[in-house]
Amino acid sequence: MQCDVPGGVCCTGGSVGRLPEELQREVAYIAYHLHWSRREILEMTHRERSMWVSRVNEINAEILERTRRLRREFLEQSSPDYS
Repeated sequence: MQCDVPGGVCCTGGSVGRLPEELQREVAYIAYHLHWSRREILEMTHRERSMWVSRVNEINAEILERTRRLRREFLEQSSPDYS
């Protein structure tokens, strides 16, 4: 189903009118990380948005873990050995 929402936003994902708080968070999160437009995100189904939120979370977790590992390795190599 396609609908016109005030402000020129079209949606097919069942989002009409004011955005509920959870939907606002999903849209902001996806837009921030993937640089997609509000329109593109609102045209997705809830399932598609949830999939992208999950994927971005996975990528962020991988980056964070890699960064922590590299930091530990760096600190281990640069600390003096007093043994």
